[in-house]
Amino acid sequence: MWTKPDTEPETWRVVTARRYREAVARVRLAEQGLETYLPLLRRWPRPPVGSDVGPLFPGYVFVRAERTHFHRITRTPGVGDLIVFGGEPARLDDAVIDFLRGREEPDGIITAGPLPSGSSRLRRKSITPSSRRAGSPPKTTRSTTPGVRMIWWKRARAARTKT
Repeated sequence: MWTKPDTEPETWRVVTARRYREAVARVRLAEQGLETYLPLLRRWPRPPVGSDVGPLFPGYVFVRAERTHFHRITRTPGVGDLIVFGGEPARLDDAVIDFLRGREEPDGIITAGPLPSGSSRLRRKSITPSSRRAGSPPKTTRSTTPGVRMIWWKRARAARTKT
């Protein structure tokens, strides 16, 4: 009978951390000799209160560990638990960490800026009468106020019946 070996190669895992204490959990895990990663994000626009730099994934820290380290990880101050799928601690591919690190600026922070000027405008798609249900108003001109929507719908229906 074959059993799963206790030693697996080190892979990236995701651990939960106390909110606003992710950096403390990362430092405590690193003090135990574990490789950690906490991607930071510079928010744009700057929030009115607090720092403009914070964790990209609030409440989570990445740690590279093997099965024998799991007990130490869960007993680390500031760490909640390992993220588990199907009864096993979830593995994270190295490509995910490489992708995040590739987006970092030289200071180690990922910057979220404004959208490019060409993509900031929304485009409306015209809806032909044959592509929507009969008797329903076009979806591009919906109003959030029920009374206005009902008046518009009645006018649009009356205009359709005249033609």
